[in-house]
Amino acid sequence: KASYVVLLTDGLVKVLVGDLSGRNFSFKICKPFEFIGLNSILGSLKWDYSALTIVKSKGYIIDFEQLEACFTNNEAFKSKVTKELGRSNELLYHKINMLANRQALGRLTNTLLYLWSDVFDKHIIENSITRRTIAELSGMSTENCVRILSELKKDNLITITKKGINIIDSNVLETYSNVG
Repeated sequence: KASYVVLLTDGLVKVLVGDLSGRNFSFKICKPFEFIGLNSILGSLKWDYSALTIVKSKGYIIDFEQLEACFTNNEAFKSKVTKELGRSNELLYHKINMLANRQALGRLTNTLLYLWSDVFDKHIIENSITRRTIAELSGMSTENCVRILSELKKDNLITITKKGINIIDSNVLETYSNVG
C-alpha cells in the first residue's frame, strides 16, 4: 500500500513498469524537486510502478497525512502539486501515443528530444543515461537503440562522446519524431 511520496532533491531517477521476465518500460526521468509516487498516493493507493536511481540521489519521504495537511493549509502548494500531476499524466498519454503510433526511429528521436530538452535543459545527454535506459524510454531493445543511435551519428544529427550524446540538429530529429 502506498503511504508516502518522495520529493527528489538531488540526482536522477527513472520511473518504470516491468514484467516478470525482467523487461522494463521507463516512462519518466525525475530530476530534483519532482515528486515520485504522486500518482499512487492520490490514486489507487498502491504502487503501480518502480523507481530506480540513475545517479546518486537524495530526497525526502513525505507521509500521506503530512501531504494532505499541506494541501489543506496551503492552497498554492496544492495547486502546484496538482499541476505537476497533470503534467505527469500528459507525459503518460504522450508515451502511450508514441508507442502505439510510431516506428523505432520516431520513438528513439522522441526520447532523445525529451532527454535533451526536458531532463538536461538542452545540454548534453550525460552518459549516466545508459543505452539501456534510452531503449527502455523508447520501448525497444537495447540492440535496436544502439543501431539507430549509430545511424543518427553517421548522419551527423548527433555526436557521441565520453561525456554523452549531443544533439546537433534538433529540427531534423523533431521531424523524425513527428513523422514516426
